[in-house]
Amino acid sequence: MEITVTSTLTEKVRNALRISNTSEAITAEINDTIEACLQDLSAQGVVKLDQDDALIIRAVKLYARSEFNYNGKAEQFRNSYDMQKMSLALDIDYNTAPESEG
Repeated sequence: MEITVTSTLTEKVRNALRISNTSEAITAEINDTIEACLQDLSAQGVVKLDQDDALIIRAVKLYARSEFNYNGKAEQFRNSYDMQKMSLALDIDYNTAPESEG
């Protein structure tokens, strides 16, 4: 699955992690984390992965905070992410492909 991370989402995650460094290496690490999250959501049946959607952004931030062990609370953020992921996977607005027009 090919995912292109938007710069807007990258900056939202960078801000959520309180990272001011904009080096290529840090940005690549953030983008890799975002991609991993979106793939994890997809693997759980979430098909609406709109990077401007508030619930998807929230899930990505929680996942990133878990992966970066934000404030030493990785487990807490992972549990929150898992609950968000389950909610998205069960929500018909997120687990059903939009019908094509035609």
